[in-house]
Amino acid sequence: MNNCILLRYGEIGLKSKKVRLKFEQQYVHAITEALKRHGIIKFDLKNFGGR
Repeated sequence: MNNCILLRYGEIGLKSKKVRLKFEQQYVHAITEALKRHGIIKFDLKNFGGR
């Protein structure tokens, strides 16, 4: 069975490309660390969309 968690990041999508990329990198890092802290070591993060 596959589990899926969908996240949206709201107004980050309204930022300029440079700022948005920085926020997205921080967001991915925070999610990765949170999953690892909870013992989830096998996961795949995908970013769909954009502006």
